[in-house]
Amino acid sequence: MNSILQITGYVNVVERDSEVIRKQIHPNAPGAFVERVKAGAFRLALSGTADIALMVDHRRKIGSTLDGTMQLKEDGIGLKAICQIRDEEVLQAAREHRIRGWSFGFSDPIDEWIPQENGLYRRYLKHFLLCEVSIVIGRKPAYAATSMETVDGTSILVETRAAQTKSSPLLEALVGKGLLMRTKKFDGGRDVNEY
Repeated sequence: MNSILQITGYVNVVERDSEVIRKQIHPNAPGAFVERVKAGAFRLALSGTADIALMVDHRRKIGSTLDGTMQLKEDGIGLKAICQIRDEEVLQAAREHRIRGWSFGFSDPIDEWIPQENGLYRRYLKHFLLCEVSIVIGRKPAYAATSMETVDGTSILVETRAAQTKSSPLLEALVGKGLLMRTKKFDGGRDVNEY
């Protein structure tokens, strides 16, 4: 079968914390940390890289910006990707609702580490070389604030990562554009937004 799957969404929402990352993942980290990509960092990375690989789980290349299967752009929300997928593993994962989100690989970061009151560190990524963008199937993305919409023929699958948080103008803009879904739930005497 020669299906083409279009995946569109935000690989990363800038100025938003990642999930907690263990020190073992980054040997030079002063301790467990959250990471935040500064606005403009992806724009700089895209201007300095001729080709960025499209991968599955950071392990297998299925396309690139150079071959036209992936388009990347940083806008006011974050790093937006539009991908044309022919890879059978990704097509099958989409049919089975197993695509979990996005991730990205980078090198040579210019960053800043700030200790937080809760014992964690916050790493601010100001500049880096963007090496690859991954469609995540078999692992958990480090960033909860990603969005993905897949279109394959007439079926539409929208995947979102649930993160309990306070509402913000950025999150509401994503909801308004149909790129993120918000649900309300009652938790321990308070209303909680889940995105």
